[in-house]
Amino acid sequence: MSNIFAKLNEHIREELGQPASLMRLLAEHPGIRVTLDPPRGSIAVASVVPWHKLGAEKTCPWDTARGGLLGWKMDALSNYGSFRLQRPEYAQIGRCETSAQWSCDISELHGFAASKSALNDFTNTDQMVKADSPALISAITREKLNENLAHRGIRIIRACQKLCV
Repeated sequence: MSNIFAKLNEHIREELGQPASLMRLLAEHPGIRVTLDPPRGSIAVASVVPWHKLGAEKTCPWDTARGGLLGWKMDALSNYGSFRLQRPEYAQIGRCETSAQWSCDISELHGFAASKSALNDFTNTDQMVKADSPALISAITREKLNENLAHRGIRIIRACQKLCV
């Protein structure tokens, strides 16, 4: 009789979003746990975790509302199928704010989407410039900065008509 109550309890907890069966499996078989090493970070856009998209609207064609999460679970016939869980707290996880006073050093940027350099080879912008474009940093002068910013390949500043030095 207690086995029926335990299974019912686990089912209810699963329906409420708690991975009860996974927790039970790990408790019964602690040897199946493995350590997952994080991937080596780089300045490539693919290595930046898109936290701002968690629960975002229309991440997939079948998404209908912000805060929706997709997952997999076993049904009553022991078949796996996808399911959708609506979590309002994820709809509010991020916000976008524009500040006219904000500034950053270019070396703090990550998530470059296009470059002639192999972006996955570098963990920061300084490494990339030192390896692939040493001529850009050979002399640190106002004239050299203006020359570099005037280069046709510098698109991050093209919208701005005056150089801020």
